[in-house]
Amino acid sequence: DIPDPFPLPDATIRDLPPSTHDPFHAGSAKPQFMGTSLRVEYGQGHTNAKNAMSRLRKPRCISFEEYLELEHGGEIKHEFVAGYVYAMAGASEAHNRIALNIAFSFRAAARGGPCGVFMADMKVRVEDLDRCYYPDVSVVCDPADADPYVKRAPCIVVEVLSESTESTDRREKLSAYLSLPSLRYCLLVSARTRQVEYYVRREDGEFAMAELEDGERLELQCNDYRAELDLPRVYEDVDMP
Repeated sequence: DIPDPFPLPDATIRDLPPSTHDPFHAGSAKPQFMGTSLRVEYGQGHTNAKNAMSRLRKPRCISFEEYLELEHGGEIKHEFVAGYVYAMAGASEAHNRIALNIAFSFRAAARGGPCGVFMADMKVRVEDLDRCYYPDVSVVCDPADADPYVKRAPCIVVEVLSESTESTDRREKLSAYLSLPSLRYCLLVSARTRQVEYYVRREDGEFAMAELEDGERLELQCNDYRAELDLPRVYEDVDMP
């Protein structure tokens, strides 16, 4: 045999039912690369590995319409990414207080005007990427964006970052939100430190990013709608760890 160029130690998975990990659940498997092919040597306890693999099925994608039906009839919220749905976890007290503080400031500025302010039960659809999320706060000023369950043209989107969601919020969601032609501002707000990052669309259509500093007041404008935020307002009555 050709020597294994990428030797891997044998590993044994214990105390887990077969449904919670890979099909090689009763011993060890050591892959060896042989040219362009991959050979797997099965150790003791792998007599059922091939049968287990034959039972694996590719997850079924669903349409956006099917996703909406799922959300209307379910108790757990899911986000939609190109046919796949992902259940959302609950949020901390600090997370909720921060989102409420921001929504309260935005709502106060929206009274009597055409813009609507929504919290985490309103979906935002990114058509070009076939995604749908539940941002913590969103502001919609387009009167044509009138679907009662899904908004497609937000002017402002806010995500409050928690330890479990920060990576997804900073990469996947941020890039999706910034692709929306209607978006003017996107805010990423930490629930662990007093930190607010904001993205503002410039006149050339590109986004610039900055961090909200102590003593600074961020002004947000969408046509005739104007709102302001500063760190004391964002973190009012929030006990930071």
